[in-house]
Amino acid sequence: MIEKIKELHPKLSKAECEIDARVLQGTRLSNLFITLDKVKHCLDMMGTTAPPLVPVSYEDLLGSYWEGSDFSIKNAIHKQIDALDNSVEKIELNDLFWKCVENKVDETPKEKF
Repeated sequence: MIEKIKELHPKLSKAECEIDARVLQGTRLSNLFITLDKVKHCLDMMGTTAPPLVPVSYEDLLGSYWEGSDFSIKNAIHKQIDALDNSVEKIELNDLFWKCVENKVDETPKEKF
């Protein structure tokens, strides 16, 4: 880490770089403890000790990326198609889009993320 600080700030002496490295390490450690304390506080407020995260299947993960929100891949594609000026291109791309959607791939990984 000292070498990286020296690269970013070549005018600093080695002793100053060591001090900066210790301060940076202390700050990171402090931030980690603060984050863990916040998570513990939230779990206490929820009245549980169960972890707030659960394994998600591959299908659920892809589903959330595909149509999980206003910022999904599906909505982004529709916005791009709608932005086209040429109505013939719009129709062709829209048809291609729905053909791709209907041809789902059967082989998906079985592991959880």
